Amino acid sequence: MKLAKGDSVLDEAVLRNVKLLARLETPLEEMDRLGPELEKMTGFFRMMEKLETDGVEPLVQLTGDEEPAAGDGEVNAFREDKVQSFDCLEEMLSGAPNREESFFVVPKTF
Repeated sequence: MKLAKGDSVLDEAVLRNVKLLARLETPLEEMDRLGPELEKMTGFFRMMEKLETDGVEPLVQLTGDEEPAAGDGEVNAFREDKVQSFDCLEEMLSGAPNREESFFVVPKTF
């Protein structure tokens, strides 16, 4: 079973492996409709593989405003955890399109 046209690498064996690794409970037959989306993702990665990255330093932090810790060349951009009171839960949840008790309810995503 091939899921996409052309040079697709998404055959039944690959789909079974994806299902196993991602712990998907979707029947293999229903994976057919996900094929085009998976093919888009793999196509994007194939495109990224063609980029010239010689001489590009790996990115270790995104903020750009901290100095690296002594010796390791990397930045810990995480803040220290502090317990704080949170008194505006109802206000925050009031704009939620769907909620259950004090939780946001969102659709499952793949």
